[in-house]
Amino acid sequence: MSRRHIYLLSLHSVRTLKVHVKIKIICGSRVTMVDKYIIVIDDIWENKSWDETIELALVENNCGGRIIITTRNSQVATEISDEVYKMQPLSYENSKRLFCTRIFGDEVKFPDNLPDDVPNKILQKCDGIPLAIITMASLLVGKPREKWSDVFTSIGFGHKANKQVESTSKILSYSYYDMPYYLRTCLLYLSLFPEDYYIQKDSLIWMWIAEGFIQGKQGIRLFEIGEQYFSDLVNRSMVQAIESQSDSTVQSCHLHDMVLDLIRSISYEENFVNILDNDEGTLFPQSSGARRLALHKNTMDHSAHGNMVDMPQVRSFIAISSAFATNFCVS
Repeated sequence: MSRRHIYLLSLHSVRTLKVHVKIKIICGSRVTMVDKYIIVIDDIWENKSWDETIELALVENNCGGRIIITTRNSQVATEISDEVYKMQPLSYENSKRLFCTRIFGDEVKFPDNLPDDVPNKILQKCDGIPLAIITMASLLVGKPREKWSDVFTSIGFGHKANKQVESTSKILSYSYYDMPYYLRTCLLYLSLFPEDYYIQKDSLIWMWIAEGFIQGKQGIRLFEIGEQYFSDLVNRSMVQAIESQSDSTVQSCHLHDMVLDLIRSISYEENFVNILDNDEGTLFPQSSGARRLALHKNTMDHSAHGNMVDMPQVRSFIAISSAFATNFCVS
C-alpha cells in the first residue's frame, strides 16, 4: 500500500444524529474513494443505526477496507456481523499490573508490609474491569496503607446478578463521596453535557468560575485554582483527559458512561440539573425549582415550547445542539 488514509469519524452519539446527517458525515470524508480504509464506530446501541444509515453510505470497492464496530449490546453485535469478538476482563496478572502502575508508578509487587489478602480482595472485587481497577487505585493513592482494608470494607460490595456492574458502581460512588465537596460540585456540573461529549477544558473552568464553584485563594487566580480542580478530577480517574495530538497538552475531557450515569443520578436527586432532550423524549420537568437547565438537540424544533414552565430559580442555561452555529452558555 503506497499510502494510508486514516479518518477518525467522531460520531460521539450515533443514536442521536439524524439519518441524513450521519450519511453526510461519512460520505463527505470520501473514505470509500481511497485504496484502503479503516473505520471505527464506537458504542452503537441499536442495529438500525447501522442498517438505516452507515451501511447505506458505504460502497463495496473490494479494496480491503475494514470497519470495526463496538457495542455493549450482544444482540446488536450478532445482527450486524458474524465475526464478533467479545472483550474479556483483564487477567489477575494484568489487573495487578494496572493496579500497581496507577498507585506506585511502576509494575511492582505489592508492598511487603500489606496483608496479603487486602490487594487480592480488592482485585477480586474489581473483577478485571479496567475502570474499576483504575478508580479503586486512584482512591487509594495517598492513603496510608494500613487504611486500605478500611476503604475496601466501607465500599460494601453487593451481590446482584451483574456483579461487575454492581461492584464498579459502588467503587465509583465511594470515590465520589470521598472527594472534597467543592470537587463533587464541579463534577456534578459535568452532568449537564451529553453522553460521549468532548468538553473543552478552558470553557469548563470558566463555567465553574461563573457558577461560583471555585474557592478563591489569596495571590492565586481563580482560573489557576480551576485548573488544579480539573487535574484533581483527572487524577482521581473521575474525568478522562483528552490530549492534543500536536503538543500533547490537555485541551478537553469526557466522562465514562458509568461516571455520567452516577453523577446524573445524584444531580437529579439534588435538583442540581435538568435536561431537555427531545431526541430522547426528555422534556423540561414540571417544576419551578430547577436551578440549571441544559438543552440537547440536533435540530431546531419549536414544538417543545409548550412544555416549558415558569422557572424563577434557574441560575444557568447551556445549549448543545447542531441546530446552533455554536454551543452557548448563559450563567
